[in-house]
Amino acid sequence: MSKSEDEGLYGAADNETLLKGLKHQASRFSMFDIIKIRAYMIDNVKHLPEKYQKTYSVDLFEYLYRTLHEIKDAEISDSKVSLDRDKLKETNACIDKLAANAKHDEVMFTNFLRTVALYLIFIGNKPIHPRGMQFPGGLKIIFRDNGYYCPAKEKQSEIEMALCKFCICKDLNEIE
Repeated sequence: MSKSEDEGLYGAADNETLLKGLKHQASRFSMFDIIKIRAYMIDNVKHLPEKYQKTYSVDLFEYLYRTLHEIKDAEISDSKVSLDRDKLKETNACIDKLAANAKHDEVMFTNFLRTVALYLIFIGNKPIHPRGMQFPGGLKIIFRDNGYYCPAKEKQSEIEMALCKFCICKDLNEIE
Protein backbone atom coordinates (compact mmCIF):
# COMPACT_ATOMS: atom_id res chain seq x y z
CA MET A 1 0.00 0.00 0.00
CA SER A 2 1.43 3.40 -0.94
CA LYS A 3 1.73 6.20 1.62
CA SER A 4 -1.32 8.09 0.25
CA GLU A 5 -3.44 4.91 0.21
CA ASP A 6 -2.27 4.15 3.74
CA GLU A 7 -3.29 7.65 4.89
CA GLY A 8 -6.66 7.22 3.14
CA LEU A 9 -7.48 4.08 5.11
CA TYR A 10 -5.72 4.90 8.37
CA GLY A 11 -5.85 8.67 8.69
CA ALA A 12 -8.85 9.75 6.64
CA ALA A 13 -10.49 12.84 8.08
CA ASP A 14 -13.66 12.53 6.02
CA ASN A 15 -15.89 10.02 4.24
CA GLU A 16 -14.69 11.10 0.79
CA THR A 17 -11.02 10.40 1.51
CA LEU A 18 -11.83 7.07 3.14
CA LEU A 19 -14.11 5.98 0.30
CA LYS A 20 -11.45 6.82 -2.29
CA GLY A 21 -8.96 4.63 -0.41
CA LEU A 22 -11.50 1.83 -0.02
CA LYS A 23 -12.45 1.95 -3.72
CA HIS A 24 -8.77 1.68 -4.63
CA GLN A 25 -8.30 -1.29 -2.29
CA ALA A 26 -11.50 -2.98 -3.56
CA SER A 27 -10.29 -2.69 -7.16
CA ARG A 28 -7.09 -4.57 -6.27
CA PHE A 29 -8.83 -7.87 -5.40
CA SER A 30 -8.68 -10.25 -8.35
CA MET A 31 -11.12 -13.11 -8.85
CA PHE A 32 -8.28 -15.44 -7.84
CA ASP A 33 -7.93 -13.49 -4.57
CA ILE A 34 -11.67 -13.80 -3.96
CA ILE A 35 -11.52 -17.56 -4.53
CA LYS A 36 -8.66 -17.85 -2.02
CA ILE A 37 -10.55 -15.71 0.52
CA ARG A 38 -13.63 -17.89 0.05
CA ALA A 39 -11.56 -21.04 0.56
CA TYR A 40 -9.98 -19.51 3.67
CA MET A 41 -13.42 -18.75 5.13
CA ILE A 42 -14.65 -22.29 4.43
CA ASP A 43 -11.55 -23.80 6.00
CA ASN A 44 -11.75 -21.47 9.00
CA VAL A 45 -15.22 -22.68 10.09
CA LYS A 46 -14.59 -26.43 10.06
CA HIS A 47 -14.41 -26.43 13.86
CA LEU A 48 -17.94 -24.97 14.20
CA PRO A 49 -21.03 -27.13 14.59
CA GLU A 50 -22.33 -28.14 11.16
CA LYS A 51 -25.49 -26.02 11.44
CA TYR A 52 -23.34 -22.84 11.70
CA GLN A 53 -20.78 -23.70 9.03
CA LYS A 54 -23.01 -22.53 6.18
CA THR A 55 -23.90 -19.32 8.01
CA TYR A 56 -20.28 -18.38 8.61
CA SER A 57 -18.81 -19.63 5.33
CA VAL A 58 -21.56 -18.99 2.79
CA ASP A 59 -23.93 -16.33 4.13
CA LEU A 60 -21.21 -14.16 5.68
CA PHE A 61 -18.98 -14.49 2.61
CA GLU A 62 -21.84 -13.52 0.27
CA TYR A 63 -22.58 -10.44 2.41
CA LEU A 64 -18.93 -9.36 2.45
CA TYR A 65 -18.55 -10.07 -1.28
CA ARG A 66 -21.67 -8.02 -2.11
CA THR A 67 -20.26 -5.24 0.06
CA LEU A 68 -17.00 -5.34 -1.91
CA HIS A 69 -19.00 -4.71 -5.09
CA GLU A 70 -20.98 -1.99 -3.34
CA ILE A 71 -17.68 -0.26 -2.56
CA LYS A 72 -16.55 -0.53 -6.18
CA ASP A 73 -19.85 0.96 -7.37
CA ALA A 74 -20.14 3.64 -4.68
CA GLU A 75 -20.29 7.23 -5.84
CA ILE A 76 -17.99 9.64 -4.06
CA SER A 77 -20.14 12.32 -2.50
CA ASP A 78 -19.51 16.02 -2.92
CA SER A 79 -20.50 16.61 0.67
CA LYS A 80 -17.69 15.64 2.99
CA VAL A 81 -18.63 14.30 6.40
CA SER A 82 -16.00 14.25 9.13
CA LEU A 83 -15.03 10.88 10.52
CA ASP A 84 -14.28 9.92 14.09
CA ARG A 85 -10.55 9.59 13.52
CA ASP A 86 -9.96 7.99 16.91
CA LYS A 87 -12.51 5.28 16.11
CA LEU A 88 -10.94 4.79 12.66
CA LYS A 89 -7.50 4.48 14.24
CA GLU A 90 -8.79 2.03 16.86
CA THR A 91 -10.61 -0.05 14.22
CA ASN A 92 -7.47 -0.28 12.11
CA ALA A 93 -5.39 -1.19 15.17
CA CYS A 94 -7.79 -4.05 15.88
CA ILE A 95 -7.49 -5.31 12.30
CA ASP A 96 -3.70 -4.87 12.45
CA LYS A 97 -3.65 -7.19 15.48
CA LEU A 98 -5.54 -9.78 13.45
CA ALA A 99 -2.99 -9.44 10.65
CA ALA A 100 0.11 -9.42 12.88
CA ASN A 101 0.57 -13.20 13.03
CA ALA A 102 -1.25 -14.03 9.83
CA LYS A 103 -0.10 -16.44 7.17
CA HIS A 104 -0.40 -15.52 3.47
CA ASP A 105 -4.08 -16.40 2.99
CA GLU A 106 -4.95 -14.78 6.33
CA VAL A 107 -3.19 -11.57 5.25
CA MET A 108 -5.29 -11.51 2.10
CA PHE A 109 -8.40 -12.14 4.19
CA THR A 110 -7.52 -9.37 6.67
CA ASN A 111 -6.95 -6.94 3.79
CA PHE A 112 -10.36 -7.93 2.44
CA LEU A 113 -11.87 -7.63 5.91
CA ARG A 114 -10.30 -4.19 6.44
CA THR A 115 -11.71 -2.91 3.15
CA VAL A 116 -15.20 -4.24 3.76
CA ALA A 117 -15.39 -3.53 7.51
CA LEU A 118 -14.22 0.07 7.22
CA TYR A 119 -16.84 0.63 4.56
CA LEU A 120 -19.63 -0.97 6.60
CA ILE A 121 -18.68 0.91 9.78
CA PHE A 122 -17.80 4.38 8.44
CA ILE A 123 -19.56 4.73 5.07
CA GLY A 124 -22.39 2.20 4.71
CA ASN A 125 -23.68 2.40 8.30
CA LYS A 126 -24.45 -1.32 8.20
CA PRO A 127 -23.68 -4.19 10.57
CA ILE A 128 -20.46 -6.13 10.14
CA HIS A 129 -22.49 -9.36 9.99
CA PRO A 130 -25.52 -9.66 7.69
CA ARG A 131 -29.01 -9.01 8.97
CA GLY A 132 -30.68 -12.33 9.76
CA MET A 133 -27.38 -14.08 10.44
CA GLN A 134 -27.92 -16.75 13.08
CA PHE A 135 -25.58 -16.86 16.04
CA PRO A 136 -25.05 -19.75 18.45
CA GLY A 137 -28.19 -20.00 20.54
CA GLY A 138 -30.39 -19.42 17.49
CA LEU A 139 -30.66 -15.64 17.86
CA LYS A 140 -30.20 -13.40 14.81
CA ILE A 141 -29.25 -9.84 13.92
CA ILE A 142 -32.51 -7.95 13.48
CA PHE A 143 -33.59 -4.53 12.22
CA ARG A 144 -36.21 -2.72 14.27
CA ASP A 145 -37.16 0.95 14.73
CA ASN A 146 -34.43 2.13 12.32
CA GLY A 147 -31.70 0.27 14.19
CA TYR A 148 -29.81 -3.00 14.05
CA TYR A 149 -29.64 -5.30 17.07
CA CYS A 150 -27.17 -8.12 17.58
CA PRO A 151 -27.34 -10.99 20.09
CA ALA A 152 -23.53 -11.13 20.37
CA LYS A 153 -22.71 -7.41 20.63
CA GLU A 154 -22.33 -7.22 24.39
CA LYS A 155 -20.51 -10.55 24.62
CA GLN A 156 -18.01 -9.74 21.87
CA SER A 157 -17.35 -6.06 22.61
CA GLU A 158 -14.76 -6.85 25.26
CA ILE A 159 -12.77 -9.24 23.07
CA GLU A 160 -9.65 -7.36 22.03
CA MET A 161 -9.57 -8.49 18.40
CA ALA A 162 -13.34 -8.51 17.76
CA LEU A 163 -14.68 -5.80 15.48
CA CYS A 164 -18.08 -5.96 17.19
CA LYS A 165 -17.32 -2.95 19.38
CA PHE A 166 -17.11 -0.81 16.22
CA CYS A 167 -20.27 -2.21 14.60
CA ILE A 168 -23.37 0.00 14.44
CA CYS A 169 -25.50 -2.74 15.99
CA LYS A 170 -26.86 -2.29 19.46
CA ASP A 171 -27.12 -5.21 21.85
CA LEU A 172 -30.29 -7.26 21.38
CA ASN A 173 -31.12 -6.64 25.06
CA GLU A 174 -31.51 -2.91 24.28
CA ILE A 175 -34.73 -3.41 22.29
CA GLU A 176 -37.46 -1.48 24.00
